[in-house]
Amino acid sequence: MNQPGKTVQWTNAALVALFTLAVLAPPGWTQLSGWRTFGATRDVKYIDIVGAEVWALTSGGILAVNPADLSNRILTNTDGLFTNDFEHLLTDASGDLWIAGLGRLIKRSAGSSSFEAFPFLDQNRAFVRLYALADDQTRLWVGTDIGLALFDKITDGGQIQDSYQRFGSIPSQTDVVDVILTTDSVWVATPDGLAVGERLDPLQLKSFANWATFTTSDLINLPQLFGQTITSLRSFSDTIFIGASNGAYALSYSATDTSLSQLPLPAGTSVFELRIENAKLALYTSRGKYTYDGTTLAP
Repeated sequence: MNQPGKTVQWTNAALVALFTLAVLAPPGWTQLSGWRTFGATRDVKYIDIVGAEVWALTSGGILAVNPADLSNRILTNTDGLFTNDFEHLLTDASGDLWIAGLGRLIKRSAGSSSFEAFPFLDQNRAFVRLYALADDQTRLWVGTDIGLALFDKITDGGQIQDSYQRFGSIPSQTDVVDVILTTDSVWVATPDGLAVGERLDPLQLKSFANWATFTTSDLINLPQLFGQTITSLRSFSDTIFIGASNGAYALSYSATDTSLSQLPLPAGTSVFELRIENAKLALYTSRGKYTYDGTTLAP
């Protein structure tokens, strides 16, 4: 564990293996054989493609590697990032890059090379750790170590619109380690379980009673998740998929009926990250990568 409630998603060693490019690289990039490693400064939290580079977000900066010639650079607070500790990134529909870090939500506007930071502080003026981002057109839903925040991208150039720290029966101010959006709902993953609420009227989410929850201490409703740590969420083929410390699950959810089915991974497989790649669900696990097309699970 790197932080309470947050699993290191790719490796605990301070190295980035460019074998990952075989998974992430689009057609036309250099094909690599074997492994190539680059030193990084801390644990790797997240890896994704940004422009022509692969960015590895770490607790000591961002390692950016160009796979065409294997040149690389490390970005830190001295490059205008305002922190050295990063967890997640996304590029929104407008082409703006958003990075979640310790105490900062960082923006790089489309076509720009400079960064802008928005501070996230708790009531004691201490830094809040940002774990996950979900794009909602003019807003971002932000998972943090004290709950969920709703960030307005437009008003006054960007500001926190609201925050939510209680989700049904889940303890208050818990880590929100992943966030996903469906047509009218927002789903959050916490170490204590899942919660879902209607996002079209965010004000209603201020009441904990307006969240439906599925806790990992509940032996009756969803016994498959009992005692597990939830690590990742993804929506695929109109189904919510859950990555956990002992497997992956498909959640069928409605107001009247909820059921959970386990994907046929080998026993004892931990799932660190779920993504959508090439119209399939990609599962990054303790036994390597698997893909699921809605019918078949394949290594």
